[in-house]
Amino acid sequence: MIAPVLILLVIETLQAGFYFYTSASLNHATQYAARQVLVGAVEQQGLTAAQFRTQVLCPQLPTTMSCSSVVTNIVNVPEGTSPNGFYAFVNASQTGVIPPTMDNSQTNFCPGSTGSYIYIQVYYAMPLISPIWLAVGSTSWNGSTVHFVSSYAAFKNEPFSGSQSSC
Repeated sequence: MIAPVLILLVIETLQAGFYFYTSASLNHATQYAARQVLVGAVEQQGLTAAQFRTQVLCPQLPTTMSCSSVVTNIVNVPEGTSPNGFYAFVNASQTGVIPPTMDNSQTNFCPGSTGSYIYIQVYYAMPLISPIWLAVGSTSWNGSTVHFVSSYAAFKNEPFSGSQSSC
């Protein structure tokens, strides 16, 4: 009688642990990738969005996290007060971030030039095993049931030499 409850508790504990592991790993990779954008390395190398993911972001992720499950959105943000600037990325009540379309072919990739304000959104489609997470926190994505773990960075690019971004 107690066994099903204990098994559910173990599964939920494993799912929660996997979530925190995934979140911390994604935050680390996002901060590393943001630093590469901030100092101009991405712009100077002329990387595409796919190259940015495979050469800069994903090598920082553990091997347990597939690069094909990563969605990135990098936007050059003009300065502005609400509803412009960074405010364009939060909901009307300013209680949450508005996610991009979860399709890399439809997201933005603009690492900007020197002095640009940049906003990076990185999402990872974490697979689910927990019946409770499946019921309340799941999304269908690419034929799988997942929960999107997110990480963000916002900054002003440092002065660097190189090409000037057209985006």
